[in-house]
Amino acid sequence: MVTAEDGTTTSTYRVVVTKDDAPPTAETRILFISKDKSDTLTSEELAIKEGTTSSVDDTTYWVSLWTNPDTTVTVTVAAIGDGGDLTVEAGNSLTFTSDNWDEPQRVALTANEDDDAETDAVIELMHTAADVEGTDSDYHDHADTLDVTITENDSKGVNMTATGKEIMEGTDGTYSISLRSQPVGGNVTIEVTGAPSGVTVTNQLVFNSTNWRDPQDVTVNRAADNERTSHSPFNLGHGVLGGGYSRLSIDDVGVQIVEARDTAVIVTTTAVTLDEDSSFTYTIALTQTPSAGETVTVDLNFNTGDFGATATTVTFNDGDTTEDITITAKSVTADAVKTISYSVSVTDTSPDDQVYDDEDGYTATSTTVTVKNVPE
Repeated sequence: MVTAEDGTTTSTYRVVVTKDDAPPTAETRILFISKDKSDTLTSEELAIKEGTTSSVDDTTYWVSLWTNPDTTVTVTVAAIGDGGDLTVEAGNSLTFTSDNWDEPQRVALTANEDDDAETDAVIELMHTAADVEGTDSDYHDHADTLDVTITENDSKGVNMTATGKEIMEGTDGTYSISLRSQPVGGNVTIEVTGAPSGVTVTNQLVFNSTNWRDPQDVTVNRAADNERTSHSPFNLGHGVLGGGYSRLSIDDVGVQIVEARDTAVIVTTTAVTLDEDSSFTYTIALTQTPSAGETVTVDLNFNTGDFGATATTVTFNDGDTTEDITITAKSVTADAVKTISYSVSVTDTSPDDQVYDDEDGYTATSTTVTVKNVPE
């Protein structure tokens, strides 16, 4: 007969049937392993995500005895074999007596973090019971197992800093690649393919168990020449081999080479904010060194009422490629946005081996200057 307490609608009971008061046979389950202190827990029901600590409810289960022991019983919980991915943080040793045998005791697990992206791991936990009075107890050397599945939280993949690059002819362009998880069973090799004739590129990146997190650069370069050439865009592909990554697909990186002779001047500062009556310095540079007999002149165009400058004209001859310019913003009655533009002219007295063509009309990007009024 079962009697429910007042105000309850459901109750859970455990019923143990033995024959003629005989001790349980080897096939009889003696330990009661549960997820919520009531229903018996099966192996398929306990799965922990890698990196989850024992403070999370999903890592907890409960152990009690099926029957009242005739002496004190200690249950030891430990992983079988290679259990390094799983740690029993609480409840690795549980003590039951005739007073608490049916009160579930907590076992808490931590699924240890690793860096590889292998498949889910199944760890077998052994629950071994031992009594303090020797071999006469029902619980002497009794053991139950529980399979715990550790679900993988790492995924194979790469981190890439660019999906497209615009590279000036004669200069290096770079983007970097690193792995999202540690290689398994060897190195990961990434082969870079697709560079057209005249373009050099880093052909191969190799990642191992220690450097897989470190970004490695892919450098792309198209040497400058004295010809005006229209460069077609191309895609760099990435083949992957080894380390458990062989089936991974990595996106292409689109590359456009910009003809250097279309842009003679590079202005390193295209936007700046500064207080009135203060200065800033930036660089004007040529994309290529002028040849003998060539002179490239860059005129700075601005309202002299807005700025003062160390020079208003910069001249580049053979061997000259950079020049620093200091600009001083004059006083303003309110915050104002000013513009410095540039005009480029070329004088060439030796047209046989010219780098710059005086008929090309080179330009440079303007510099926008926001001048802040400073109250007195």
